[in-house]
Amino acid sequence: MYADVVTQSMARALGETKRRRERQVAYNLEHGIEPKSIRKEVRDILALVSSSSVAATGLRAEKLPREVAMAMSNDIERKMREAAANLEFEKAAALRDELIELRKQVGGNESVLFQGKAPKIFQHALRELVGS
Repeated sequence: MYADVVTQSMARALGETKRRRERQVAYNLEHGIEPKSIRKEVRDILALVSSSSVAATGLRAEKLPREVAMAMSNDIERKMREAAANLEFEKAAALRDELIELRKQVGGNESVLFQGKAPKIFQHALRELVGS
């Protein structure tokens, strides 16, 4: 909490937080529990967000002419960049995966998916997916 003066209600809230924390630490010590942070793969989270849009695009891309598929991929890339700019990272990552699948199906070179201008937050994932 940030304030110039600690009010009575703030002091009560801080006291209650301290009391609960002490109780939790005592319980953990008594039962041999060592708290750990949750570690989930980004892919696990994305599976919960949306997997149907990727599958739907995959079906459509096989039947589309290359020019139409490339236009779709440009549109998806634009949406992905907008989502990343709006800090909607789960949506941006799902769009990135959709874009990668679409460009793979139309015979795009996966190593230059974003014309060498991949958003910084995706560079690690792209290296992992493409194997560069």
